[in-house]
Amino acid sequence: MAQIVPIFSMVRKDMSQLFHNKSFMISAVMTIIFSLFLPNIFTFQVRNVHIAIVSHDESELSRNIVQDIIYTSDFILEAQCATYDQALSLVKDGKVDCIIEIPENFERDFVHKSLGMNGAEPQIQISANAVNSTKVIAASQSIVGSILKSLKDYASDRGVVYKGFDSFITTQNFYNPSSDYKRFMLPVIYISIAFVFNLAIRLYTNELQYGTIDQIYVSPMNRFAVTISKLVTCYIVSMINILTCLVTLWLTYSFMPNGNFLLMLLGLSLYVICCGSMSLMLCNLLSNASQMVLFSSVVSLIAMMISGFVTPLESVAEWIQPLSYAFPTRYVIIILRNVALKGADFADLKYEFAGLTIVTLIFFTITLLTSKRSRD
Repeated sequence: MAQIVPIFSMVRKDMSQLFHNKSFMISAVMTIIFSLFLPNIFTFQVRNVHIAIVSHDESELSRNIVQDIIYTSDFILEAQCATYDQALSLVKDGKVDCIIEIPENFERDFVHKSLGMNGAEPQIQISANAVNSTKVIAASQSIVGSILKSLKDYASDRGVVYKGFDSFITTQNFYNPSSDYKRFMLPVIYISIAFVFNLAIRLYTNELQYGTIDQIYVSPMNRFAVTISKLVTCYIVSMINILTCLVTLWLTYSFMPNGNFLLMLLGLSLYVICCGSMSLMLCNLLSNASQMVLFSSVVSLIAMMISGFVTPLESVAEWIQPLSYAFPTRYVIIILRNVALKGADFADLKYEFAGLTIVTLIFFTITLLTSKRSRD
């Protein structure tokens, strides 16, 4: 109880410093900018895919396939080559991303196969430049979809049924019917705001800059009170940024969580405390401000890359996925996306909340243990 007054005094001092050097105003402006532009940066929609077509079959079906692909706005027909080697040379020169090769007698083989007759298996080969694997995967899927549509239309017009098609199969997307990547990204923008504007290290480096750190160490405040005061200030500013982000998303994208917003705030609160503890732990272990900022940036980048922030967690290499359990980002991303998009409740996310709580307690304890009363 004796430490409550010093804690509030330290929080008031930190908030006054933030307002004095305009850090709070800058964080608010950057929060709005992130909320406005980040969902439109990560769209993962593939555009301007340069293709080359090698058609050995001068049939109506082959022409329909080529026309359907060309008319798709995502593809640019770079060349129609007579041989595969000519198209491959364009790939080597960086002018073409994908080669689509239609074999000889493709229409005849397709009709024979549709009628159940014996014959060669119709095969269209798609060769892609895999330097940009994300672009290749998305482009190849789009090309396959366009070809399948052309084949279905051709078979339907002639009243034949190809055994490879099943007209009773339909697709349906749950929770995000339009497959809009913005809705996949919007919930986790809260995390980027909290990470980018995590103030624990900034507050600590301010003490070094103003020379007040030694005064704090010789004051009656114990290490628990000093740590709590920094975390409280970090929590207040981060929550203001997160609420600002929510209002901006609502006004700009009409985005509102489908689930309980208080449940999201609980997850975000644990997340902010954990991030603050991690930052203060780095401050305790490192010797100067430049090292603190550098290591904090590296840790933040690694956490976002391996925790499903940009791409699904399953897309991360299997050998590094276990490392994500040590970062709070993994748990809070699952919590936010499930509550915001699926309307999940606490019972559905009890393991994620348990994991986030354990990680928070671990880093908070390490922060207290590594706290020093004086600097060497």
